[in-house]
Amino acid sequence: GELTFENFCQAVAYVAHSALLAVFAMLYINVQVTTRLLSSSPAIYWTASALLTRQVHHPRAAKAIVAYFLIYSSVGCILFCNFLPWT
Repeated sequence: GELTFENFCQAVAYVAHSALLAVFAMLYINVQVTTRLLSSSPAIYWTASALLTRQVHHPRAAKAIVAYFLIYSSVGCILFCNFLPWT
């Protein structure tokens, strides 16, 4: 949809939460827990979806994002099935 002031204010709350969580995690939490916490942030997926849609169209970035998600999922499945640590 369209970027309005209300949407921006809602997004700022999630981005600020992610930033504070990242700082806290870097200082006090294990790396595996940090990646799990930060990967659950909606801001990451909003940015990826904005780059994949017509709202902000960057074909090169879109291909890189799709490749990243596919590789991340594939490697995660392979490592998890072999009882190796994966976040």
